Amino acid sequence: MDYAGLTAKYQVNRPLSDAEKQHHLPQNKASNAEPLAQISVIKINSTYLECSDKFYPWKGLMAAFTSFVSLLCSYTALSILNIAISKYPTESAAQQSESLLFVPIILVSVAIPSLLALWFLKKEAFCYTHYPLRFNRKTGMVHVFRLDGTTLSVPWREIHFALNPAQMRNFWEVRGHVLSEDRSTVLETFVLPTYASWDSPYLLAQWEFVRHYMEKGPAQLLDKVQYTLDITDRHETFWFGFQRLMAEFSVAPLLAWLMSPLLFPLAIVRWVTMRTCKIPQWPEDVVAQSQIDPEDRYQRDAQHSYVPPQQQN
Repeated sequence: MDYAGLTAKYQVNRPLSDAEKQHHLPQNKASNAEPLAQISVIKINSTYLECSDKFYPWKGLMAAFTSFVSLLCSYTALSILNIAISKYPTESAAQQSESLLFVPIILVSVAIPSLLALWFLKKEAFCYTHYPLRFNRKTGMVHVFRLDGTTLSVPWREIHFALNPAQMRNFWEVRGHVLSEDRSTVLETFVLPTYASWDSPYLLAQWEFVRHYMEKGPAQLLDKVQYTLDITDRHETFWFGFQRLMAEFSVAPLLAWLMSPLLFPLAIVRWVTMRTCKIPQWPEDVVAQSQIDPEDRYQRDAQHSYVPPQQQN
């Protein structure tokens, strides 16, 4: 539900801040966090790890809220206008003049929130279903699918990862900063999918998952990936989207079921929003670098699902 980087872009072409230097996360240094996938993995194998973006879990929420606000403003303004028009024939000439002056005010009061809602709506609808991150440990490269559909490719070791405050109050996120040759200027920024409070055990969990994968491989991580996102080349189903929204309350199942009456209509908006979006496609050079060995035993994706240990032969 944090939209930093989507509604307002990260600041670039600026000096790396002292806080970003202080909260630097070196790639070759393990944190104290337990590596967790955080229901963000699309694919993991010996070649690459692909994750969804941080906006994906709550996709549709902004569209639902802005649509509701726009409709409410429009309904209110048009209701007032209807009342004014119905009384117009019985009013005096002076009152009729005032009513005519009132019409453009009503139209502007409808237009402004509607245009603002449309601006926010286009941040989620008529764009891409998600913005994947691909960490290729064979080539040592990180590939980022940007909001405009272009891609960024940068060596893993050259990225300055750091904890940065998120847009939501008291929440933090792990951002990757692409630096200039002098290692002092931020040229571009992307973010890992998870954000959490400073004292949360989940704040660095996904960073440690990604770091462990790139530094040590998938062997010890595979059993931690019990769920993958089947969104590589298809739109998610309505039921899948509803489950993904419910998963945000997985730590409190009772709360999830109490919230389900609200999440169900949100899932409908999410499904419609997703259908307006394109599925992201990696460029040919990224695909060429990401070939998977058919015999790779460290695969987990929609076609290679998790099997509990007790069911394994």
